[in-house]
Amino acid sequence: MVSDSESECEHSDGIESAISSPTSIATTVTTTAALNLKSLLKTPTTPKNLTRRVMFDPLALLLDAAVIGELELVVKAAKEVENPSQPNDEGLTALHNAVCASNFDCVKFLVEFGCDINFADNDGWTPLHCAASCNNTPMVQFLVEHGACIYATTIRDNETAAEKCEEEEENYATCSQYLLFVQNDLGVINNGLVYSLYDYEPSNSLDETMNNELTFKDGDQLRILRRGDENESEWWWAKHETSQHEGYIPRNYLGLYPRVRPGSMASTSC
Repeated sequence: MVSDSESECEHSDGIESAISSPTSIATTVTTTAALNLKSLLKTPTTPKNLTRRVMFDPLALLLDAAVIGELELVVKAAKEVENPSQPNDEGLTALHNAVCASNFDCVKFLVEFGCDINFADNDGWTPLHCAASCNNTPMVQFLVEHGACIYATTIRDNETAAEKCEEEEENYATCSQYLLFVQNDLGVINNGLVYSLYDYEPSNSLDETMNNELTFKDGDQLRILRRGDENESEWWWAKHETSQHEGYIPRNYLGLYPRVRPGSMASTSC
């Protein structure tokens, strides 16, 4: 059995040995450090590492830049993505983000670049709904004049943009009155002339009432002859200005102005 005095002596001898031999400790440390350093140094046979770059998703950049109002970055990213109207998981596009953040310069560029002005998020909100909920009359007017659909409705509560104006916030009266004017007078003002915002092809049906639907293409001019009837308010009777054919058309495909088609102004620059 080893006594405490013997153990302490051995420990003491070890310390004295280490103190009396500083050279050996330094040599050991130096050798170890040298080996570690050598392992980090490239040798002629060490393969070269490829230059690492941080790659950013241009769509993510576009969505974020639209929120913070970085117009130059919005322009750059919009030209790099395959589809500038591509949404995030919630269905929000860069145009939604720019509108909600009231970044008018970004909104103007994205619309003129050809982003889908009527793209609806997962709950059916279009950029026009977003602008209306902010009571942003200049933004609302710009969107309407570039083909926003005044009769687009949300999914959950089936409301148009005019019904999304915030009554308790500033500029409610101005924004609400403008939207209600366009909504109530679409198909009446301009001698009933409206523009189709999307292509529409009637489905083949044995129902005679369904066979009265009118075929039209995005951008076609249509003249409204009757805004619905006692049985149907969401389908209007119209005449195609080119073919002169008459038939029913869905009102939520119509705009007071034609919309900018995706890619038609792809060379837009700020």
